[in-house]
Amino acid sequence: MCKRSVVLMVCLGAVAALALFGCASSDKPFILLPPGKAPACRLAVMTYSFREFTFFEAVDKSKALGAKYLEAHAWQKLSGDYPNAELNYKAPPEAIEATKRKLADAGIKLVGYYSNTIGKDDAETRNVFAFCRSMGVENIVCEPEPVALPLLDRLAGEYGVNIAIHNHPKDVRHPEYVNWNPDEVLKQLKGRSRRIGTCADTGHWVRSGIDPVEALRKYQGRTLCLHFKDIEKPTVDSRDVPWGTGIGNCRAVLAELHRQKFAGVISIEYEHNPKDNMKDIAECIAFFNRTTKELGQ
Repeated sequence: MCKRSVVLMVCLGAVAALALFGCASSDKPFILLPPGKAPACRLAVMTYSFREFTFFEAVDKSKALGAKYLEAHAWQKLSGDYPNAELNYKAPPEAIEATKRKLADAGIKLVGYYSNTIGKDDAETRNVFAFCRSMGVENIVCEPEPVALPLLDRLAGEYGVNIAIHNHPKDVRHPEYVNWNPDEVLKQLKGRSRRIGTCADTGHWVRSGIDPVEALRKYQGRTLCLHFKDIEKPTVDSRDVPWGTGIGNCRAVLAELHRQKFAGVISIEYEHNPKDNMKDIAECIAFFNRTTKELGQ
């Protein structure tokens, strides 16, 4: 066995032995906790981290890491048994049922779902909501056009599934893109119900020259979930690195969430080296456990 394999096994064994998550048992968005109570945020793995693999393989990898929660994305292939099916409502009913069994057998709950089609028309949007409700998803992560928000707000209440508006990095080639700016996202949320909030991508904020701690302060009370990242340098094309080893100020971000008594979902979306990133993700989990313990969570 090579040295790298031994290190990986040690890391995974240590991580699996740790208590990864607090738990927040509520179907309501924006959970408010009693004064002085530690936040019950949940750590999840975003399966885009394993985009070179099928969803079933991503479940196996997440289980090996000790994860209890997942966020998925709509275009990931399901498994070799269903080679033409992706993780969305268009999959055959038997494939969807097999997916539910796969999650149940792994002891993992699907809490988040990234959709790149929601809000484009009424029928498509209803189908996404219905699929997510059937899978037990709490938050649909997406970047809809602002004109779609009234529809999404209404259906979020009808289906009991939240909408979390995501941010990608600032792109000078596309000046019309505004979600990189927290102030612009907050404008979109003005007047919307508490079923519509944000998915804060901390790494993309740093890539855009934004302080993630300051941005989270602006989002306070509207953050449903995070795509938590650390990155190597302050450029749009900078690669992800294990939490606490880059310039993302990860400890301060977790401290700010602790101060806010954040009780949502923190997803590990580790985009670098997707074919071989288990050791790096294990390091992210270890950093989370160590830091949240220090913060008294």
